[in-house]
Amino acid sequence: NTNLTYDVTLGSEKSAIPSGINVDSNEPTIRIIEATPNTTQEQNGFYKIGDNLEIRVIFSKNIRYGEGNDNKPKIKLSNGDTVENPVLADDTLTFTYAVPDDADKNSSGLDVTEWLVNGSLIKDLNGNPFDAAHFANIDHAEDELGDLGVGIMIDAEKPTIKTSPPPPGE
Repeated sequence: NTNLTYDVTLGSEKSAIPSGINVDSNEPTIRIIEATPNTTQEQNGFYKIGDNLEIRVIFSKNIRYGEGNDNKPKIKLSNGDTVENPVLADDTLTFTYAVPDDADKNSSGLDVTEWLVNGSLIKDLNGNPFDAAHFANIDHAEDELGDLGVGIMIDAEKPTIKTSPPPPGE
């Protein structure tokens, strides 16, 4: 006995579903957003100019991009930067944030603050679309979705050396 899965929109019409057929009408949702450290220093939460921080957005089920739509979503970070071009694998979009040489991007608690659709169309394998409003409607003060973890620190400022002239007579 093989179960078949169909994607249907039932709306106001009731349809008889034959025995043995599973109907998947559940949209994919974001389950967790996390930062993935690559080095020991990064595991301690410190990222410096040139380091890459991988931000994984994990969905409730495997996803794909909609047919004929190559647009990819973007995410906005709490330091004002936008991260583009995620890599899709099964249920995960992986965004790579390269720490810039810009002191204005320093952050002592980096978070994902916004999901930017960018014309993208994300669906599960049965065609159920992801509703980006799911991310926008979350009370980020109450829900940890988007919180990359305590202690993700971005140091985007080059060190400077201050010198002073020698005392007179030396």
